Amino acid sequence: MSSYISSIYCYCDHFCERCRFTARCAVFAGSAALADSDPDDPGFWQKLLEQFAQSHGLETGPDDWEIEVRKPTDEEIAFAEYEAALLEARLAQDQLICLSVGWQETVLCLLEDVSFWRAKARASASEAAMGLRSVQDAMGEAECVTDCLHRLRRFTETADMRLREAVINADGEGPDTTSGDGLAKSALHCLREARSALAGLFDIFPDEDRILPLFSPLAALERATDARFPAATSFVRPGFDEMPVVVTGDLELPWPSVSAPAAL
Repeated sequence: MSSYISSIYCYCDHFCERCRFTARCAVFAGSAALADSDPDDPGFWQKLLEQFAQSHGLETGPDDWEIEVRKPTDEEIAFAEYEAALLEARLAQDQLICLSVGWQETVLCLLEDVSFWRAKARASASEAAMGLRSVQDAMGEAECVTDCLHRLRRFTETADMRLREAVINADGEGPDTTSGDGLAKSALHCLREARSALAGLFDIFPDEDRILPLFSPLAALERATDARFPAATSFVRPGFDEMPVVVTGDLELPWPSVSAPAAL
C-alpha cells in the first residue's frame, strides 16, 4: 500500500517549500528523484515510470506496461497545439477566467512599477540615514516587502491555474480523478493567501492610490468563484482539510483512497 496521499497534489498551492505534506506527495517525491535527470536520456523515462508505479503503490511496473517512449511527430505536435489554442480561446471567453486575468494584470502592474518601489526604498533608506529608524528596522521591512511581493505573485499565478483547471473540469474535460469543486477551493485558498500578502504590503505602505484599489478586483474574483462553484468550500481536500486523529501520542491523518466532496 502506498504511503502517499492520493491526489493531494491536485489541490495544493504549489508552495512546496512550506508544505507539511511533501513526504507524502507523489509529485514532490518524483520531482526530487528526477531533479538531476535529462529527459533526452532514454533512462529518464524508465525511471519516471518506475517512480510512478512506486508512488502509486501499483503491483505492476513499466516492464508490464505496453508503453512506447518516442518523440512526437510533427503532425502530433501540430494537433496538440491546435487543441491547446482552441481551449485557450474558449477560456478567454469565460467570465470567471476574464476576472482572473484582469486580477493578474493588476498585480503585475504593481509588481513591475519600478518607480513606485524605488521611491519607497529610497524613503526607507533616507529615514535610516537620518536616524529616524534603525538600519535593522529598515532591513527587516525590506525583507517583509520582498516576501509579500513574492507571495502575491506566486499565489495569484497558482489561483489562475487552479481556476482554469476547475472550469475545464466543470465542462467535463478534466481528469476523472479530480473535482472542479476541489480545484476551485484550492483557488480560493490561493486568493486568500494573495489577500494576506496584499494586506501585508498595505500595512507597510498604506497607499490609497497604488495598493488599496487592488482589493476590489480581488474581492470580485473571490465572489465570482464562490458563485460559480458554490460547493467548493464544503469539499474536503485530501490531507489539507481532513480532521487529525491522535494515535499513540503522535499526530496522524486518515488518508482516503479517493477524494470526494463532503460536508465539513
